[in-house]
Amino acid sequence: MRVLIFLAITLAASFVQAQQSAPCLKLSQVKVEHRVLHQDSTMRIKLKFEAQKFAGKKCYVFTESPALGKQMPTLEVQNEQSLTAHVGAVEVSRLDLSTVGASIIKAQEISTIVTVSASPDATLGERKLAGTVRYKIIDSQGNIADESLSFDLPIKVEPARTFSKPPGFAERHPVWTKTVVWPLAIVGAIVLLPIFILAEIMGLDPD
Repeated sequence: MRVLIFLAITLAASFVQAQQSAPCLKLSQVKVEHRVLHQDSTMRIKLKFEAQKFAGKKCYVFTESPALGKQMPTLEVQNEQSLTAHVGAVEVSRLDLSTVGASIIKAQEISTIVTVSASPDATLGERKLAGTVRYKIIDSQGNIADESLSFDLPIKVEPARTFSKPPGFAERHPVWTKTVVWPLAIVGAIVLLPIFILAEIMGLDPD
């Protein structure tokens, strides 16, 4: 019985330790501007990362002022075979109000917009861009540590879009063209033809 109790305590401790060793942030939202990325075009992807709960409490990440020579968190996305990624400014939200106004504040959510561009000869099909977000966290004893989270952005590349000339009146209204426009044109030609012939005989300018 004691052995079973010891095993249960050991497993529970291992489970808690595994939870605490997980990254503070998790990728909670990937919102794309378009369903696919066409060759020779761009798309915008909004990313949101949220703090997870450990032992019933959510962790915090730190954001450092540029005045201190550092700015955290940072986020980067790797370019890959004719796909180029540009990461916008990293924004923080859901702040610890007690730290607002300080040079270092705590937040439970960060977000950014990544713009991905495809070259005209980009390889078609399903693609992935590797990304990393780096940030600082604080534990229950007040110790600050560096942490990072890796993620993938799935991208589907399709052929470049072709833009055709918009259809004309005859193509948009074939019935009107056959029943009204063409008969009127024929009648007009019949009425005007003698006038042009007479003007030509008399040496007059038809205009």
